[in-house]
Amino acid sequence: MKALVIGATGAIGKDLVEQLLRDDRFDRVDIFVRREVGRQADKLAVHVVNFDQPSQWADQLTGDVLFSTLGTTLKAAGGKSGQWKVDYTYQLDAAKAACKNGVPTYVLVSSIGANSRSKVFYTRMKGELEDAVKTLGFRNCFILQPPSLIRKGSDRFGEKVGVVGLKVFNAIGLMREWKPMRTEDVAAAMIRLATSGRRGIETVVSQDILKADFGKYITELNHTHRDEAIRLVKKVFMQFEAPEYSREGIREFMNSIHNQDYLIMHSFFGAYVHGKLAGVIATRKGHHHVGLLFVDKKYQKKGIGRMLMQYVIDRKDKDPMTVNASPYAHEFYKKLGFTDTDGEQTVSGIRFYPMILES
Repeated sequence: MKALVIGATGAIGKDLVEQLLRDDRFDRVDIFVRREVGRQADKLAVHVVNFDQPSQWADQLTGDVLFSTLGTTLKAAGGKSGQWKVDYTYQLDAAKAACKNGVPTYVLVSSIGANSRSKVFYTRMKGELEDAVKTLGFRNCFILQPPSLIRKGSDRFGEKVGVVGLKVFNAIGLMREWKPMRTEDVAAAMIRLATSGRRGIETVVSQDILKADFGKYITELNHTHRDEAIRLVKKVFMQFEAPEYSREGIREFMNSIHNQDYLIMHSFFGAYVHGKLAGVIATRKGHHHVGLLFVDKKYQKKGIGRMLMQYVIDRKDKDPMTVNASPYAHEFYKKLGFTDTDGEQTVSGIRFYPMILES
């Protein structure tokens, strides 16, 4: 495999490059830097580039995976505009070029709390970058949101104080999600993700980064991966819901899940257990309405449905969430806090209870 790295001289980037050079699965590692570096190795190729002129080096971003760890501090950048250029513009330019060149996999280091709607400049910037790279069209797009980092030989006073303070809170069981993480552990997770065979769009948050195999995980399913999701939906529907439907209802349901307009208006997410698709959820209206939620028989009553629901609930805003629950799933939604807004309805043979989850 051929790895591409931007941000190779930063704390995570240095650890990443060293790990890639030791990894026999990678026969070439290309790093893109602003100035010469002292590191030399047989499979290391160093590209000294001007990040302000991406057209001059964009065609060199060809390979199997682009690792993006570029970033700076507000102080080092001289202000918000400078930090935005490094953390957002440079990384997005590289991602666009790599995607255009056919690089299938992209791995980005973001930050815990990243949210494009945040009122905090740093987390908003990170969130806007995440939103932008997700739309580029990579076959696989993995985003890591680590908490505070433990950097070898760091001279950042504020960072040192913050790490010490968080460790104190962690020791008494508080703020464990924010437990500081070593840069080499983040780098190792980036490589595990890139080589795991996992697919689609996935965000790994905080302490989940440290899990050896990531166990259960949820990822957004792009258009090339929806066929598998639809097959699971059809199988589970016929097993558990179709027996309570009329022929008209079964026909209407099958038509809807193959209707392109219906598919386009929904965002699909898959829950995987050790690489196997275990459940599917589809939402629309900014995650305010659940269109589909199906879990494979093998994985039912193991928390997969609840995990999928929590995943989309965490990503919606404060508006209520609605669902037209089938009779089979009615009690499940009640346990999640949904309440009926009306009695059982039947439309075109489809039986459901309109329900709402208040914020």
